[in-house]
Amino acid sequence: MTDAENERRTTDQSGMVDRPIQDANEDLLGWKDEAKAFADRLLRTDASAGLVAAVQGQWGSGKSSFINLARQTFEEQGATVIDFNPWLFSGTGDLVRSFFGELVTGLKKSKLPHPRKFRRTVIQYVNRLSPALRLIPGIGDTSSEIVKGLTNLPEEPLHSLKDSLKESLEKLTDPVVIVVDDIDRMTGSEIKDVFKLVRLTASLPHLIFLLAFDRDIIEQVLNDEGGGRELQRSGPSYLEKIVQISYDLPRIPKAQLHRLMVTWLTDELSQAGLIQPEDRGEPRLSPILDQLLNTVRDLKRFLIGAQAVLKSLGGQIELSDLILMEAVRVTKPELFTRLVGASYQLTHSAKQDSGQLLPTKPGEMEDPTAPKEKALFSSGKDDLTPFLAIDTLIWVEQNLLYNIINGLFPLGAEKIIGKDLLYRLSSPEELRRDHRLGHEEYLTLYLEHVAPDSLSVYRQAEMAADLMGDPEALRTYLEPIDPTRLQEVIRSIPDCRDKTQMFTAEQIIAGAPVLLNQIWPVPVEDSTFWCAAQLNCDYLNVGRSIQKILELLQNDKTADWKALATAVFDKLDTFSAQMLWISALKKCPRLEDGGILWDSGIRPPDADELEQRLVNEFEAHGSWDMSDEWALYDVYDLAMTRLGSASTPFGTDQVVVLGNFFHSAYSNPIQVFLTGEVSNRLEDYAHLVDLCGSEERLSQMIDLFCKDKPNDMLSSYLSYVREKLRNRSSAPTVLSVGQPPDDQPGDGEPLA
Repeated sequence: MTDAENERRTTDQSGMVDRPIQDANEDLLGWKDEAKAFADRLLRTDASAGLVAAVQGQWGSGKSSFINLARQTFEEQGATVIDFNPWLFSGTGDLVRSFFGELVTGLKKSKLPHPRKFRRTVIQYVNRLSPALRLIPGIGDTSSEIVKGLTNLPEEPLHSLKDSLKESLEKLTDPVVIVVDDIDRMTGSEIKDVFKLVRLTASLPHLIFLLAFDRDIIEQVLNDEGGGRELQRSGPSYLEKIVQISYDLPRIPKAQLHRLMVTWLTDELSQAGLIQPEDRGEPRLSPILDQLLNTVRDLKRFLIGAQAVLKSLGGQIELSDLILMEAVRVTKPELFTRLVGASYQLTHSAKQDSGQLLPTKPGEMEDPTAPKEKALFSSGKDDLTPFLAIDTLIWVEQNLLYNIINGLFPLGAEKIIGKDLLYRLSSPEELRRDHRLGHEEYLTLYLEHVAPDSLSVYRQAEMAADLMGDPEALRTYLEPIDPTRLQEVIRSIPDCRDKTQMFTAEQIIAGAPVLLNQIWPVPVEDSTFWCAAQLNCDYLNVGRSIQKILELLQNDKTADWKALATAVFDKLDTFSAQMLWISALKKCPRLEDGGILWDSGIRPPDADELEQRLVNEFEAHGSWDMSDEWALYDVYDLAMTRLGSASTPFGTDQVVVLGNFFHSAYSNPIQVFLTGEVSNRLEDYAHLVDLCGSEERLSQMIDLFCKDKPNDMLSSYLSYVREKLRNRSSAPTVLSVGQPPDDQPGDGEPLA
């Protein structure tokens, strides 16, 4: 193929349209030689008494393209080619008049002796066939001398007029090929009219009718009643009586069609920027595509229909899933509609569905306020049958639908075909991590082209995960995110990786300090005071995220955990973050060489060494500002335990620092992270006195905070603590989440 042809081919694909090829330069299936041989055969066949030939094939199999390839041979050998489009006309009379109009117009270019006499004979002949004739398209208008003169001519018998037509056409030196395409796209009555016309004119000399149709469709139409005795006979017999030469298009080999699909898809994906030019290998495609795209027309319709979606969503959804779903939408719209109607069921496993009320009709969600009767799901196939209406499909379509569900929706497939027949078992987390359409968030993105909020958070987490090795870029990326959303993003970062894509020690050393240093900016609303779980949300999200990141590193036997622990520790901005880091290391079990299982990611002596470093730095900090210490109570408690004595940790009476101390005493963040239990240390009044040095100092601290924050719920609680618990036992009281202490007024009650 020449450079010019390659350029033309590329241009055609970039602006692909569903049209037949026009010449041999576009022949991608190698039909050029067969088309030439077919054309030669027709031209060698005796057409002195007319000839009817047919190119037969399924819809979209390339009949029009094959005829266009044969057209070149017809024209090269001097034949006149006339394209007659019966779609433009309706009714037998209109069809006959239009046909002869096209015939007369086409013969103007041929060497027809006495063309004026021929045109006059045509007018008379058609006028006898259809007395209502006023004008034959292509011959002239009613003002022409020919038409005016016809009114005074005596009427000749119809057979005489037809003999005159034959006499004129016999003088042609070259045949006339009349192409009638797309017959199988017409209505039943229109198809019958076309075959009546062919039967009426097929005996005219040197006329070669070249018909293109799907034989199964035509035979079915001709077998129907309503076409007169001539057409009510057997469809196959009727076709055999009319068509003298037929050519059945060869079925395109699956391998050849697949190569063509890969070539075109690769071009489209490259132009959309979804694959790089240097990576133009075969894209990963679902084998189910070969069941959906059976013809070149299927391929073209798919690529044309999917272009916009591939460009807009190809970088967000797993490409092979997106390609397959688009192929279903374009080629099997009925199946696509059924899949959309069952989208909830297809993206949730039976375990997820257990006990949940589900829609009673496809696409109809139940009103959450309505009385709850029973869950739809019971077991097995019944889960999806009402939504997919599988039993109403023919067997071939059922099998195709099962394969589509198996390939795209493993959670739904498990319900109807069982685990043993699944292509691959997948969890919701894995589907989400791989951007699969089988996850409800990505299916919603595909159907609505708008990402749900939970997916937007996850995509931000993916970006953050990719930046873990670049602390400055990670910090820059996280800074503009809304603080209340930031913790959701941080919590989702480990979900973007698994044991096959774990974070390296270098990435953890670079990224973990950035995450741990993000805790303090998260606001804590006063209205959430009674719910310790809400107060703990910020550091729990970060701590659990760090813990999961460390767990992903467990299989890396080359990782130097002590060096990693120290490197991250040195980059943390607050004592609170250092305590949370040590706690995360303690919660991460790890196998040492020799199979020894430690209870923590680093050995206990190493954790003890880091805690001692923290205490030493805390003792030496002097009057260093601690306004960023969100776990100040835990830090000072550790220091007092290690040092054996304490003095007030506050170099100043800054209210914000006092708030840090009291808030962390109430929420006890490090203890909650380590044990999962909510323990209100403000109830341990004696220990508070020990930490602050004296009861007088504690009372002074409470007064300062309450005076500056009179409307803060913590102020009311501290006043209550001071008055009611001063003489109580120093044993801490463990409260459930949201539960106030005994005798403490609840929401809406006046405080003492």
